Amino acid sequence: NTEMLVISLYALLWLACLSHGFPVLDVSGTPYQVGKAVGTHFRADIQAFVADREEELSHFERCIHSDESKNAAQQLFKNIQSFDEDILQELKGIAVGARLNLSTVLIINTAPELAHVCNSTAVPDCSDLLINVGDGTVVAGHNEDNDRPFNRSYFLRAKVLRSNGIEESFTAFTYPATLPGSAYGFTERGFGFSCNAEFPVEIDVGGVPRYAFARKLLSQSSVSSIYETIEKTKSASGFAVNIFAYGESRSTGQISILSKILTRFCCSVCVFLRDCSGCFLIASCVRWASILPCQ
Repeated sequence: NTEMLVISLYALLWLACLSHGFPVLDVSGTPYQVGKAVGTHFRADIQAFVADREEELSHFERCIHSDESKNAAQQLFKNIQSFDEDILQELKGIAVGARLNLSTVLIINTAPELAHVCNSTAVPDCSDLLINVGDGTVVAGHNEDNDRPFNRSYFLRAKVLRSNGIEESFTAFTYPATLPGSAYGFTERGFGFSCNAEFPVEIDVGGVPRYAFARKLLSQSSVSSIYETIEKTKSASGFAVNIFAYGESRSTGQISILSKILTRFCCSVCVFLRDCSGCFLIASCVRWASILPCQ
């Protein structure tokens, strides 16, 4: 089998973004302590981000208190806590550090779902391209297609001690006041992933909001545990996860890159290149699309 080395363009983008002014914060502690440190350090950027999105966030605030939408919105908020209490504690820390109401931070972190609940226009998110360069190397590239307020994003290099005693260690490009994992990131355990928005025609308010779902993936111990989490967790709305592994975490005999579209009603085309020059797979509206070795 060809020795595969998955080089993440995310790491290269990280270095490039540093030279263009995206800040980096090294942070450690419990989920609440990490969230509070992030909120405190980036308070000015987060508050400016909220001000830039005032019209949208005010619309959501009115919506979640309306008779038509409050039950669905409150269910989405409750789903975060029942899914992972540590994630809720991280959000509480962000709110305290940034001097925002917790409801504002919850709205920001359920915006993809609230766009459906509140009949709002979804904001275009991001694009990914996985390229086989032909020498046993795969380059995974991620582009942020968001609107201008997201230029206040930042990098987190975090060590998070979860309530179960397990320590997470990751680097993630993170939107203001948003849980890490929803854009792209990589861990010290030899894997990483990026996310892309999908725009389903229906959502499931009984599922886990997208940003909380992605945050959970950063806490996993291996690529296989990511797959397991994806399989057993019900997503409230749609998004794609593009997973890569490197070093000892790389699967023997195949490239450890896989994409899953987490929605029953997807509306995108994903393109993945196989482990041979000139071969490619186009997958449209599929549950799994993985890069496989040449036969």
